[in-house]
Amino acid sequence: MVHHRVRRALNHGASGLAAFYCGASVLLLSSCGEPGAVGSSCEALCDWAVSCHATERSIDEVSTRTACLTAARAVDATCERVERGEAAPAAAQLSRGCSTAVDRAAAAGECGGFVGSIDEIKRSVPPAACVAAGPGTVAAFDAARQSTRETGAALCERTAASLCGRTAECLLSDLGGAVVKKATTVLGDAPQGLCVTALEPVFTADCVAADLYRQEATLDELNPTRQAARECLRDLDTLACDAIASGDPDELPAFCAGAFSSPEDLLDVTTVLFELAEDVAAAAAGL
Repeated sequence: MVHHRVRRALNHGASGLAAFYCGASVLLLSSCGEPGAVGSSCEALCDWAVSCHATERSIDEVSTRTACLTAARAVDATCERVERGEAAPAAAQLSRGCSTAVDRAAAAGECGGFVGSIDEIKRSVPPAACVAAGPGTVAAFDAARQSTRETGAALCERTAASLCGRTAECLLSDLGGAVVKKATTVLGDAPQGLCVTALEPVFTADCVAADLYRQEATLDELNPTRQAARECLRDLDTLACDAIASGDPDELPAFCAGAFSSPEDLLDVTTVLFELAEDVAAAAAGL
């Protein structure tokens, strides 16, 4: 993976590379040849946001970064001036100080402000160097977080796929690869694909249509169902296989049960997971 600072330099062409290799000091504007475009705090914040979200799920990094930059630049006009090499030396130095601090946080894997629990997200603040750069940079940090969040529809689909993926892992562990392979031949699809298809009419479609996992309008709001789904997916690998495929909603922990709109919906989902396990075992046994 290309380092964030190198990627930002590449984005700005030769002048950006020159600025990068001259160092982080504001003196580069005068001591390293002609002034040129350099990376801004907005770019650093968006690279950080994208890298964090990519650890949680599969994303289109290019379009996510583009949307983030649009939102961040809209609240911090200094960014584009820095990127064009037109910012005052003091403003450029503050922006680079923020960028350096952000790159350090990203390299350390500090992602709680982007993909952590809702409490982590609410408590999160930008690095001190970004706060020192002014209110526009702080606003850009919040804009980067808001603009890169997972959509409600995408979270619905990821919830279904993740539940099915975990169920498929459990079947593979319990029954063995040869048995699952035989069942896949008999049933015409692998367990995860069968599961995703079965969940579509009983959960996924309604979840999307009802906007069950809608994004909060601000970082101070709370959609408890959305946050329960995020919590459930974050800890899904720790759930016992017996709980996932038991067919009993009470076997799931509360943070997963809260991800569904009603007890009936939860029962529908757990029933699909239970019946999948039964079908795979029966198919493998030739019943």
